Amino acid sequence: MSAQSQVCDFPIEELLDFVFEGNFEGRYLCVLHNGMIDDSADRNREKVVISAALIGNAGEWQKLRGAWRERLNQDELAYFKSSHCRTLNGQFHKFRSDPQGRDKADHIAEDLDAIIKGSETLGIACIIPVPLWKRLQADPQYAPVVTHDPYMWAVQTVWMLCAETMLKMGRGHVITFAHDDSSNFEFMRGLYKLFKKRNPKYGRVLAEFIPLDDKTNPPIQAADVAASVTQQLAVEWIDEPLAPELKLKRLEENMYQIARWDERFARAALDESLAFRFATAKDNGGT
Repeated sequence: MSAQSQVCDFPIEELLDFVFEGNFEGRYLCVLHNGMIDDSADRNREKVVISAALIGNAGEWQKLRGAWRERLNQDELAYFKSSHCRTLNGQFHKFRSDPQGRDKADHIAEDLDAIIKGSETLGIACIIPVPLWKRLQADPQYAPVVTHDPYMWAVQTVWMLCAETMLKMGRGHVITFAHDDSSNFEFMRGLYKLFKKRNPKYGRVLAEFIPLDDKTNPPIQAADVAASVTQQLAVEWIDEPLAPELKLKRLEENMYQIARWDERFARAALDESLAFRFATAKDNGGT
């Protein structure tokens, strides 16, 4: 992201109305950053679960959107989805009859990844190893707060990192998030509101959490690519114990910031969640 972010006194096309929850001190124009967020995992969700966000201001997203659509138009694609590219389904089904179809699909994905890397957006991601999560699920101490889906914790970690990034940028920088409008979106929005309630220090930098159609919004498609690339590199990192430093370096070069859950980080996060749960129950008259 550029050091001199544009003052956001105009909206980008699909994000017109933002509800700023929280009390922003004073009256001043804010620098509004839009975080496009998505998830990824290996085929059977046995190794890693990923949450990734791309952050950019209006001008940065406008540039990416134009380059993205121009590249898709070269191959007459209406939209991009990593899973469809991988399996040659959806928009990529037409490549099945082409002897070079696999290579062409991979080349499109590489070009789109290059567009992201060449943009001024920031990539922020969280990696949760599934074996670690299963160990925590089996621990009776954490049963009340360990969900069946580790993505719900990965995305909260990304929200935290994004909020910390806004705070580091200084007064007036705020972020609103967009997620694809999948069936679990309302649950995700409820989780976002709970996250803000539990973390009041982030209240003044976290704005709204809204749904966007991933078939019509290149920024959401870009987040899908970022999550997919991070997932592939994370699997390589886990599968190559003899060269972890090299794999880890490749992983970190692809993102501005990456949180990798380990035993210490996981237990600290879950302990904090248990403490909040206990305090809430006590405030409500429980034991």
